[in-house]
Parts: sequence; C-alpha cells; structure tokens
Amino acid sequence: MRNVDVMGDEYTCDYAIALRAVTTTDFMTAEVTMLPPATITTAANRIVNEVKHITRGLITQ
Repeated sequence: MRNVDVMGDEYTCDYAIALRAVTTTDFMTAEVTMLPPATITTAANRIVNEVKHITRGLITQ
C-alpha cells in the first residue's frame, strides 16, 4: 500500500511494508513467534533505511 510520509524535511509517497514473524515445521501451518524488541527495532529501521521506496515498516507478533 502506498502512503504519504515525512522523511527528513520532505513528504514522500512510497510504500509501507508489514511483516509477521512465524514458526513452522511443515510450511502448511504456522505459529506466531515472539521476537525480542531489539530485533524488531533493528529490522524495522533497516527496512526503512535500506530498502528503496519503503517509508514505513510494521512488524507484528
């Protein structure tokens, strides 16, 4: 989905991304995985700062 966001002093109209951490053994069923807060913060910051055209990251548990 596209969204209007502010990066620095400018408005941008780029995409948001949502990730959900899961564990699976058979790739048919999955359970939610709890990630440490530091891992979530690092992942969200890296996605927003390193992936072109992504301005917002949401990681759910």
